[in-house]
Amino acid sequence: MMHARAAIRPALVALAVALGAGSSWGQSRFLDKPATDWAKQLTSPDAKGRRAAAFALGKLGPSAAREVPRLIVTLRDTDPSVGDAAAIALGEIGDYARNAVPALLETLADKNNDARVRRAAAVGLAGIKAGRDDVIAALVTSLDDRDAGVRQNAAWALGRLQGKPGRAVAEALAGKLDDNDTLVRRDVAGALRDLGPEARPALPALLVRVGDEGDTEVRKALLNTLVNLVTSDDAKAVPPLRALLEDSNAEVARGAAFALGNIGGTLAAPAIPVLREALRDSDVTIRRLASAALANIGPDAAPAVSDLATALSDSDADVRSKAALALGRIGRRAEEAVPLLAKALDPKEPDAVRLFAAEALAQIATQLERALPDLLRVLKEDKNQRVRQRAVWALGRMADLEGSGAAAALEMVLAEKSEDAIMVRYEAARYLAHGLGDKTPARAIDILTLMLNDKRLQIYSGTGTKVNGAGSETTGGSSTEERVGGDGRFLPAEALGRIGPRANRPEIVGVLEEMAKSRDPKVRDTAKDALKLIVK
Repeated sequence: MMHARAAIRPALVALAVALGAGSSWGQSRFLDKPATDWAKQLTSPDAKGRRAAAFALGKLGPSAAREVPRLIVTLRDTDPSVGDAAAIALGEIGDYARNAVPALLETLADKNNDARVRRAAAVGLAGIKAGRDDVIAALVTSLDDRDAGVRQNAAWALGRLQGKPGRAVAEALAGKLDDNDTLVRRDVAGALRDLGPEARPALPALLVRVGDEGDTEVRKALLNTLVNLVTSDDAKAVPPLRALLEDSNAEVARGAAFALGNIGGTLAAPAIPVLREALRDSDVTIRRLASAALANIGPDAAPAVSDLATALSDSDADVRSKAALALGRIGRRAEEAVPLLAKALDPKEPDAVRLFAAEALAQIATQLERALPDLLRVLKEDKNQRVRQRAVWALGRMADLEGSGAAAALEMVLAEKSEDAIMVRYEAARYLAHGLGDKTPARAIDILTLMLNDKRLQIYSGTGTKVNGAGSETTGGSSTEERVGGDGRFLPAEALGRIGPRANRPEIVGVLEEMAKSRDPKVRDTAKDALKLIVK
């Protein structure tokens, strides 16, 4: 289903107020002691006291920035537990401890240092987020350290640096997916997840490892990364993921199903039984992920229609909105859900729920008479113009446009003046032309003429979902992205062609003749076809 959408992108000006950390130095306290007192305790003869001081300065964060030089000295403390605490404290102070980076690099590289201090140095570098080449190189080198804890923390740190060169880091991490230490493998997988799309060079290695991995926790971490990496272009990822759908661990099976959901389409259909079960889970995050994954599968998700219809009454609005989106993507085979989708148009529902419910009704495009009162109410009363636009799509697809009263409701929209409702008027005029042909009211032809000249128009071809994680630890659940692009003026051209000779106006013919020269084949061919129908 293609619909017009005006893509208007005004310039945005971002204003930021910089609050200097120095303004609060010396004011913050930890356990009722200021940073200066804790700093003095760094020279205590008692190692426990020195460690407590370093720990406290870390908890004070940027307020302890003036004590960074003393913490740098403390990295070389004779007691490893003190050096450990100092390195971590520097990371907690963050960007204000950037002068400590050379000392932390030296600490990490010095094999004579206790492993605890070197592990903590990696954590400190991650906290400062210094994505410098020398920092990255040092952490990559530490992936081969003899101490598993150093390797683990180096991997963890690489996933948290800013300004990191993705391919180099991803390839280095991918090479450690078969490390002999379970925690190293787990944190390598987590670091690749944190790299985001830049970790895609590691995808082949991840797919091999997830099939070979014997530890359940590591396998879950690998799947959490794969969920965030795979896209509809990753058909090669399907076989290893399908194999995990039968895993005895429910979280592993769900992770594989969520990853397949991000691949979407027919290839993901084997995941439907697992996703249906997940949609009934007591954990709301799992239900969010399941509804988003089913939305990406599209028509092949028809076996889940009853579950998705039930999910329209879920206590969570995000689950309800994604369930509506999924039902729309299924299309006509989801007609049993029409009454519940109509109920989801209730003005008390959040915008996203109403938006996707109205869109789903338009995509199902059958049994719409059962939703007619609700759609008419939305068109007349809803304050959200995008929801009203979707209601127009649904009303315009009524089997009996005139007999149902939908045509009269769409005609009333044409008289509105608000600029905010311009797309609602455009779509009402377009659907009237498709439904009424040469009986289309003159006002609709006027609006289609405006639409024909509106070069902002782009095509809305649907909303895609992205599952963001594989388990209940995931925050946010999922995201959506509208697919918009291309020159949308072929839609009014097509509508005017349906009207025929009544649209034979000089201002219309002139624009169509110009569009007939377009390099865009859809625009060019539609304009030519419309001219043949209009000019006889």
